[in-house]
Amino acid sequence: MNNKEFPQQANMPYPYPMPYQDNDEIDLVELFRTLWKQKAKIALVTAATTLAAGIYAFTAEEVWTSKAVFDAPKLEEIGSYYEVTQQLKRTLQKPTLGSITLIPEQITAEVFTEFQKQADSADLRRNFWVDNGHYSSLTKEFASEKKKAKILDDLVNEDIVFVNSDVEKKIKYSSISLSFNNDKKAKDLLQQYVNLINKKVWENKEKELKSILEEQVSDLQNEQQLIRFRVESERNNAIQLVEKAKNIAEKANIRDFSIGAMQGNANVNSSDMLFFLGTKALDAQIDNLTNKPVTLPVRYYEIERILNELKKLPELKFSNVKSYRYLHEPNQPYTLDKPKRTIILFLGAFIGMALGLVIAFTSDFLSKKIKKQ
Repeated sequence: MNNKEFPQQANMPYPYPMPYQDNDEIDLVELFRTLWKQKAKIALVTAATTLAAGIYAFTAEEVWTSKAVFDAPKLEEIGSYYEVTQQLKRTLQKPTLGSITLIPEQITAEVFTEFQKQADSADLRRNFWVDNGHYSSLTKEFASEKKKAKILDDLVNEDIVFVNSDVEKKIKYSSISLSFNNDKKAKDLLQQYVNLINKKVWENKEKELKSILEEQVSDLQNEQQLIRFRVESERNNAIQLVEKAKNIAEKANIRDFSIGAMQGNANVNSSDMLFFLGTKALDAQIDNLTNKPVTLPVRYYEIERILNELKKLPELKFSNVKSYRYLHEPNQPYTLDKPKRTIILFLGAFIGMALGLVIAFTSDFLSKKIKKQ
């Protein structure tokens, strides 16, 4: 190495120090100095955003959610309805009556299916909010029908949530959740909604059962009338047949039974041979057929028994019957759903600190730039 090429290093001891090189490393001392200098500004911004978050957290509308879990009712819980179905089963000797099952093992499942259907009805939820006055209190300050419709849709689709049991999704039981701005009121409203569902279930069951029973009674009465019509028609035909034979006997001047004449006409059909009985016997047959009550088959009297039993059915009112069984009754919630105050305060402080740092570094950068200029 030629010392002439590096004159400064010629008088320096070995090893030679490396020349200074600029880099992008952060000067921590300078960083902390800047933060300390701007600490009041950072603290002020942090406090302001935390205060704003706190005001929102403690003034925003609260949301409390009450929840209930359901399963199919037991037979004793549908008492009067079960008694009616079993009376019908014994009377009609049928496993079903129209679309209504009369089999004990299936009755509760059928009733609970109707409960689930009503619980999932958007129309029922809409009627519930409109009728209980809460929707009116929310919309009384709004003139826009569009705004009112939006509020009602939110109440229907967001504030009441029904989750149905689903084997594939491993959801074993059905549940209903209702959200409101007061914890006690949330529980009360959910109880009212469950009662409304139950009322609707039994209104539908009463209408369905009455309609099917009326149809069943009408069919039985028609069948009974048809049986009587057929029997009476057969009697009238028999009377006409005997009267025709009597006319022939009168023309043939056959007053008494003539066995010899019948033997000579062995190939004659029996209905055509009646006149050989003579007018006296035929008059007796006509009198007997006319005055004697018709003989009705057993089925006629069986229908009559069924109709009498159906008249003895109790009034189809199931207002005190449950279409569900609680696994978890509507509870008064103890945890606030919204606003999440702790989270909001934490986010307010975090955002305030981040914003304060940005403002501090920006202010320091601009201050140094102005000094250099």
